[in-house]
Amino acid sequence: MANITGALMFTETNFAQFLEGPGEHVYALLEKISGDTRHANIDVIMERETELRLFPDWSMAYSGPHLFVAGQFSAFAMPSGQGERDRAAQHLIETMAVLVRGAGPNYH
Repeated sequence: MANITGALMFTETNFAQFLEGPGEHVYALLEKISGDTRHANIDVIMERETELRLFPDWSMAYSGPHLFVAGQFSAFAMPSGQGERDRAAQHLIETMAVLVRGAGPNYH
């Protein structure tokens, strides 16, 4: 997909993918991912428009699997409300940014 950047974190059982780019391109890619039988239980945890990219130099950054990364998914196991879910999503995005910049436990 043209002009899409982002980051990907995964454990053996969970994936978190952050996609950024023109809305129509992101939605087209999400539709393609959703139609792929290798993917199930896709849950969009945050949607927002912004002019600033968090991962402008990456076509796709990868971080995982690692115990630290696995711990990042625990906040989504049983969120008590949308506010907590939004905070967990923001924390996950910030963690991805730290890992991509090389300050995390597993950097590629």
